[in-house]
Amino acid sequence: MIIGNRHERDEGIFRRIVTLTLRLMLRIIFGVSLIDPNTPFRLMNAGTLKKFIYRIPDGQEHSNALIAAMYAKNHLAIKYLPITFKKRKTGKSWVRLSKILKIGWEALWDFIKLSKRL
Repeated sequence: MIIGNRHERDEGIFRRIVTLTLRLMLRIIFGVSLIDPNTPFRLMNAGTLKKFIYRIPDGQEHSNALIAAMYAKNHLAIKYLPITFKKRKTGKSWVRLSKILKIGWEALWDFIKLSKRL
């Protein structure tokens, strides 16, 4: 798997905290260390992906992070390539703190349940 690592992230402290929290959750629950687990920029072999995709529940908010965690847990190669991630120039973010906390809480329980099946 090749993951685009957003190493020059032009974003606020809140988003950095969310990413660090996600990394910590994956480390504790799955025992894997991922640099940028929820990046949407990735390239995967379709045959390998088929082995894992069926394990992800429908509607899962963090499918990217779960797929990366499954690759790492199964000792499959993950290569990070640096990409840039520019701050939004127009519009406003629709994500509110309450929504982030709700998604985070749900992700925590989803990750725990899924880790038991792996």
